[in-house]
Amino acid sequence: MILDIELLRNFSAIVENKGFTAAADKLHCTQSAVSLKLKRLEAHVDKQLIERNGRIPVPTEDGELMLAYAHKILALNEEVIRKLGSRNLKGKLRLGIVEYLATHRVAKIVSRLKKAFPHLDLRLRVDLSSKLLAELQAGELDIIIGLDYGTREMSELIFSEKLHWVCTKDKPEYQNGAIPMAFLPAPCFYRTVAVRALREIGQEWFEAVTTMSISGIQGAVNAGLAIGVLSRSAVQPEMRILTHDDGFPMLSEMRLAASYRDQMFADYIQPLAEFIRSEIVESAQ
Repeated sequence: MILDIELLRNFSAIVENKGFTAAADKLHCTQSAVSLKLKRLEAHVDKQLIERNGRIPVPTEDGELMLAYAHKILALNEEVIRKLGSRNLKGKLRLGIVEYLATHRVAKIVSRLKKAFPHLDLRLRVDLSSKLLAELQAGELDIIIGLDYGTREMSELIFSEKLHWVCTKDKPEYQNGAIPMAFLPAPCFYRTVAVRALREIGQEWFEAVTTMSISGIQGAVNAGLAIGVLSRSAVQPEMRILTHDDGFPMLSEMRLAASYRDQMFADYIQPLAEFIRSEIVESAQ
């Protein structure tokens, strides 16, 4: 008995996306094709894998066992493809990584990139997402890892994180009710989200600290100079997250995406993009 990778991927998508329609959207096929592949897998192993009574598909006991092994098999399959594909990646690659990653992930990612793709001449640029996007569109970069604004066709979501208001254990004193904020210069996604949220609740603020890096925001917050906005993984142990009880509104998520210079180049660079995604997701956990 040999298990078909595509049937396992189909089964996993049904469970993870909690439905046949959502799985079809994820796999870019029809709902009937998803149902047919599930029936083929069940017939192959001679077991019912999904309970069909409720609205949301739930794995049977056999389905739970199959799902656990499916995840392992799919992960190994992707690892083999990535490692074999890396041998063919040669030449110069101009990679842009958003400054947000520079403080706690970029060194690890670049180090592993060099080991995984030894024949690649990697040229790295670290900057704000808006600047990286402009350079990508100008043909000065080949691929960027940056914030996803939902406006680029040739991009793929890597992962998302919640944004939080943060301060020191002792919240800074307000001047005449205005909140002292630490921001990166505009245009900055974190800044835009924070200013919009403060405006919506009618809260006054002033820019107490302007810095060019996330580490600068962290330093200003830890020094008690201002309140900052950071993604969850950038919040340090000595910081306090401010919530609705403190008078701060909920913030939207930060979405990180891999964007490519053009479609033909995206096809060539896919193994590299998959590697970057796995490394970032691993370090985010």
